[in-house]
Amino acid sequence: MSWGDSCGSHETSPVSAESPRVGAHVKRNNKPPTEAEARAVMLAAGFEPFPTVPYTTARAPWPGRCLVCGCEKDLAPSYWNVLNGQGACKECSRAKRANTRKRSLAADLHARAESLGFLPSIPYEQVGSRAPWPGVCLRCGQPISPWPMSLKNRHGACAYCAGKRVDPAVAFGKMVARGFIPSVEFPGSLQPWPGRCAKCNRRNAPTYSDVVSGGDGPCPSCARTGFDPSKPAFVYLMERTHAGRQEMQIGINQRPR
Repeated sequence: MSWGDSCGSHETSPVSAESPRVGAHVKRNNKPPTEAEARAVMLAAGFEPFPTVPYTTARAPWPGRCLVCGCEKDLAPSYWNVLNGQGACKECSRAKRANTRKRSLAADLHARAESLGFLPSIPYEQVGSRAPWPGVCLRCGQPISPWPMSLKNRHGACAYCAGKRVDPAVAFGKMVARGFIPSVEFPGSLQPWPGRCAKCNRRNAPTYSDVVSGGDGPCPSCARTGFDPSKPAFVYLMERTHAGRQEMQIGINQRPR
């Protein structure tokens, strides 16, 4: 047998009545498949060649439509590629890869949420990356809704545990414990919170952040240090020369307690 006899029909593959499954390893020989056999392989892969387009060679494009998504535009896989396991439809292959990525991301986010003590109330697949993910913090018990991408980027899940958000009921309790009775609802950590001192009954408006961060408490009149607005004070004017310029500063103070 000459070299030409052994390699003369390199473009074809054998498909008999017992055709190999799609994606199986195929030995090439001189016997090409019939059109019926080739169409059977393509149909098994979810692709239907157009009835008006005959089968030519194993590696030639064969126009048709996808039986899964119905796509026909620019769809012409070769029999050889389909027989060796390549997808017949580019759109379906693209969608399959996208679904694989989504499942992988969902698994990663659920594992990340568990490590942060966050219990989602619904699966990530029902939320997506562009909406908050509702659930409960297992550490403080607060209902929270972190953004999925913040979990992916290794950010914390709970704003309450991070000190970025305050429960109004908790804030009220902490202010009362420090000797201050608020008269309005919690306005926010950095906003003045009107109320009265439980000790001297004077009205004041400290911020929640200043009170819980330490110091002498919410009432300047009862504080052991700092300016006491209930006692006499004096206004001062300071003058100095700095860098060739004359500067003046005005302020108010009182004698040390």
